[in-house]
Amino acid sequence: MAETRNLILYTQWISDSTNAADYYNTTISNSVGSISNNRSTNTWNNVNLRQLMGDTYYNSYSKFSITLGIAHQNILNTTYLANTYRRINDYFVDLYLSGLQFDPSLNDVLISSGFSMSLPVVAGQTLGYGSTIYKNHTGPTYVFNKPQQDTVNITINQKITNTQQLRIPLSSNEILGHSMYFFEIKGIL
Repeated sequence: MAETRNLILYTQWISDSTNAADYYNTTISNSVGSISNNRSTNTWNNVNLRQLMGDTYYNSYSKFSITLGIAHQNILNTTYLANTYRRINDYFVDLYLSGLQFDPSLNDVLISSGFSMSLPVVAGQTLGYGSTIYKNHTGPTYVFNKPQQDTVNITINQKITNTQQLRIPLSSNEILGHSMYFFEIKGIL
């Protein structure tokens, strides 16, 4: 079995606020990254792949594969579902990853399709979250070249599955909470 490394990206590292109004129609940006488009676009700055993988492992390969293991989306105390129509159309999203030098060359790659969120109909209820789990890491796998620099900026976009557009909430009460992504990375000889 090939040795692996894990990459975890968590939006709370960019901003730990759980106030929906902080994210509505605004961008939060700092040295760690940015959260924009009503939490549909999350970018982590300066992810150090060498440090993540360790010198020996990183130096042993010129290419790596990456697979999404788990994606998890929380809700906020103010998050609620406005109506059934919006649930069907706005709460199934595809997740796209960009920022790596994919081979073949692609700007972004689809890492999860139909990621669904079950949201409460009353703000503050704790019934809902979205989670996609690929058992035994059998989700889509992509190959990327070792970048010229050890650090990269990694972006994950959440697009509505049936329109491929970024999700536009009707109010701050439909803003989703923090998200976490767990990736498995393997060196390729």
